[in-house]
Amino acid sequence: MTANALCSEEQMEMFFLYCSPNVLLMTISLFLMVRQIKFTSQKWVRAFANITKCGLGIYVLHYFIVGLGYWMADIMQIPISLKIPVTAVIVFLICWGVVALSFRLFPKASKWVFG
Repeated sequence: MTANALCSEEQMEMFFLYCSPNVLLMTISLFLMVRQIKFTSQKWVRAFANITKCGLGIYVLHYFIVGLGYWMADIMQIPISLKIPVTAVIVFLICWGVVALSFRLFPKASKWVFG
């Protein structure tokens, strides 16, 4: 289907929807690969523990920050091939920083807002 040049846009995207078997298999393989990573450095363990704690807040906040991240990547004149990955890193760092800072400054309120 995806090799057919005459297929419609809906038919092409059918294999990349979130509920398709392709996405399920890619997710399972990525999970199995990431599961094999072992961290021995306490610095990395603490960083990933903090990302885990802030995960829901990052997810909730990223929707509002994507436009800002794209604008920042646009100002930096990032080549178009790198703009989306750079925007993703910018958005992640901003969201993680805001959520982690809010957990430090307002721990009780942040738990209600960000989980």
